Amino acid sequence: MNKIQLGKLLDAFAEFYWSVPIKFVCKQIASWHPELQEDYILKVARGLQNHGGHRWIVSKDGLTETELTVEHLYAVDEEYFWNFVDSRYGNAYFPAPEEQLMRLKEYPCLERTEEVSALEDFAHRVMGLDDEWTRQLLHDCIMQQADALCDGESWVRSVMQSERYGHITFTSLEQLAEFRQLGNALYQKQPNPVLKGWRPCDLEDTPPLPDDMPDEDDLKEYLESVNKIRDMRGKLAQMRDDEDETDEDNWQWIPPKPTVGRNDPCPCGSGKKYKKCCGAAQN
Repeated sequence: MNKIQLGKLLDAFAEFYWSVPIKFVCKQIASWHPELQEDYILKVARGLQNHGGHRWIVSKDGLTETELTVEHLYAVDEEYFWNFVDSRYGNAYFPAPEEQLMRLKEYPCLERTEEVSALEDFAHRVMGLDDEWTRQLLHDCIMQQADALCDGESWVRSVMQSERYGHITFTSLEQLAEFRQLGNALYQKQPNPVLKGWRPCDLEDTPPLPDDMPDEDDLKEYLESVNKIRDMRGKLAQMRDDEDETDEDNWQWIPPKPTVGRNDPCPCGSGKKYKKCCGAAQN
């Protein structure tokens, strides 16, 4: 195995577990490729990180390297990252085979199951989504379900907020109820990073998944927010068209970088945490 292949395998570990002890990674890789020593694996991981890789080796005390993690999980909010590490359930990590790690490295990082097909059908048939936005919805389900196990907030509500920019829109409580049922079935059959890579259906003592449903007032507020954002998007598009017609230079609005933490109140005034509101779109 050359350095490039090893880098891809390290990426696959980080994507599958989100964060995993580097000692566990080295042990697994050495069992598949005995010619690779722990020092060499660590050297390659550090080198790829320093050259813009998407995996980080981090430590809580700043001295001892402990975790191989995906960049976005650690870089956005260090406090949230260590909360995720401390929230993981169980003792042993699921020993995912190399083939599974490499297969699930591809977006949206899901095992092909009947539950995936059922949610895809719902997205196409009921919500009218194309293939691209269906993949986005599936990815958001997995991300928000893992997040819900850490912070105890409803994954259904979190998915709603992450889609508040209007590309994927829920229009009724009946639609949301069917989505919750399909999403909970999906959760049972997919490897979960908070469960150290295990599927919930493989564990005897699976933690409950927070899935509280929004009410009519929540749905009304959500749809009003979506419509406002769609109107703003339309006005910006019209402004760009007008500038094109007058042969002026094109411009692109770039949203300011957030200066708040993921768990801080959102500056838009919604009363929600930043990660559940405007920060969801950033992520």
